[in-house]
Amino acid sequence: MKPKRDDSSRAKRMSMLQRLGQKLDIPADVLSGIHIELRGRNNLTVRGCRKILHYTETEVRVRLSGQTLQICGSSLYCTAYHRGVVEIDGIIDSLCFIGQSGRAK
Repeated sequence: MKPKRDDSSRAKRMSMLQRLGQKLDIPADVLSGIHIELRGRNNLTVRGCRKILHYTETEVRVRLSGQTLQICGSSLYCTAYHRGVVEIDGIIDSLCFIGQSGRAK
């Protein structure tokens, strides 16, 4: 039976990632595996996606670590979904992060 990790070791690990990010000038989200790249208004790549929650031609919602990313627009379609990477094409009007409480951040 594996010993359980305590919360203090997790907190130390997160602070180590934050310190590393500060030293290397890398955002904490990138170190946690989340990376969002918007090219123009017609192509979006999201790395770190855990699940596609909602998918229509006007709205796509994807689960990230602890939050949801909502993409709104028109003629949206998913061109790829593989190993946590989602690619979306179409006319992108907005991106919105929704926290665990369900409210936009």
